[in-house]
Amino acid sequence: MLSPEQSAELNVGEVLFWWDEIEDADRYDFQLVRPSFAQVDQFVVDTTLQHVDSLHTVINRLELTLSPGIYEWRVRGRNFGYETNFQSRSFRIN
Repeated sequence: MLSPEQSAELNVGEVLFWWDEIEDADRYDFQLVRPSFAQVDQFVVDTTLQHVDSLHTVINRLELTLSPGIYEWRVRGRNFGYETNFQSRSFRIN
């Protein structure tokens, strides 16, 4: 997971979520909550990002506009038969 980093404090609402590609993954499950997965007050995003063209390019970035607050995001890679464990990070928007 590349951005935002664990415990990052951001001063803008435009957030670029970016993670390393996982070999053989053909889709990614992306979830974002406030304030944390241990205590969810709001499930902000729950989506799957898949192939975007005939070259089978998989999206490993997502840009969102968010309100100030504490967030936690997580992502996992999947293909037809396997999935990785979710990896998560938390951050704050001031």
